Amino acid sequence: MILPALVSHQLKIPLIHLGGGEITKNSPDNNYRKIISKLSTYHFCSSLYAKKRLNKLGVKKNIKIVGVTSFEELSKFDFSENKKILKRYNLIKNEFVLFSYHSETIDLQKEKKLIDFTLKRLLKLNYKIIITSSNNDFNGRALNDYLKNIRNHHIIFINSIGSEFYKYFLFNCKFMIGNSSSGITESVFFKKLNISIGDRQIGRDHDKNTFFLRYNFKKIQLFLSNIENKI
Repeated sequence: MILPALVSHQLKIPLIHLGGGEITKNSPDNNYRKIISKLSTYHFCSSLYAKKRLNKLGVKKNIKIVGVTSFEELSKFDFSENKKILKRYNLIKNEFVLFSYHSETIDLQKEKKLIDFTLKRLLKLNYKIIITSSNNDFNGRALNDYLKNIRNHHIIFINSIGSEFYKYFLFNCKFMIGNSSSGITESVFFKKLNISIGDRQIGRDHDKNTFFLRYNFKKIQLFLSNIENKI
């Protein structure tokens, strides 16, 4: 998104920015977001906290607090194909976990270790695991190659899941785990527990349904061993 923002600024075309003032400390998006905010004309942010951060960046005008914009889309989404989707992947509502993880560092081995540890602990819970593919950030392709080669009959890797299918999985899962921004913003709409691992979303405004366990393997193991008491 940063390239269209630069072009719009150069051509003096007014630019609307959604989500300015958010924080994702260990994601490249964090710096891109700040640059886009500085270049934008109109700002629709999710919270008062986000507005205050925009003010600190020097953005003072044309700011509106609109909440999480995806909530409106989710509230209108038609889940009429729900039974068909569950049957297609041989899933039962609330009996699988949605795992969505995006590359956040240049240390691929560190992230593989975190994912491997987490998946092993999840498998002990006897839930099926739906894994969505990583995005195009640095090491994303290598991470996807690693994820799709995991061999276990309880794990299903879905490449390029698409926004509509993703909504079905989020709607039906027992809980969500990983480092995706949707875990922060959208899981709460469906009243789903969200476990954030790694550091990608550190600093992000969140609701009470999200727990940050970062790279703390002991905390991950303890949390998952008591997961039934937290759902």
